[in-house]
Amino acid sequence: MQKEGGQAVSSISLLEQCMYGLVAGCFLSLAILWGDQLGKSSMREEAVRKGHAEWVVDCAGKNQFKWKECK
Repeated sequence: MQKEGGQAVSSISLLEQCMYGLVAGCFLSLAILWGDQLGKSSMREEAVRKGHAEWVVDCAGKNQFKWKECK
């Protein structure tokens, strides 16, 4: 910060502060979405490994996660 006329003047403009906030918000949102996807993926992997779920192929030929029914 520089002092001019007894007042502190920020060297970063308001526009730059908004841009930094926008970029930080985007990175935070991407990190949250990536963490959510990673959590779902690991949950599905563990469920298949323990035999509670399975991967099945649908009519379109795509793999789908499906929980097994209770016996």
